[in-house]
Amino acid sequence: MVGAGVLVVGVVFYQIMDRAFFIDSSDGTDYTTNIEWLILAGVAFVTLIGLVYLWASSFFASPD
Repeated sequence: MVGAGVLVVGVVFYQIMDRAFFIDSSDGTDYTTNIEWLILAGVAFVTLIGLVYLWASSFFASPD
């Protein structure tokens, strides 16, 4: 279940980063940032790291 969460948040993070950094000029050298999307990207990244941590720690949990 956590693995599915990692996949979903990873796709969402990619989409947010795609919108946070977009090319502003025709030659592709001038990048414009959008602070609202960067904040969302930060939240998605922290969530992704948390889910990866939970998923990885489940492999090392002691059986009850």
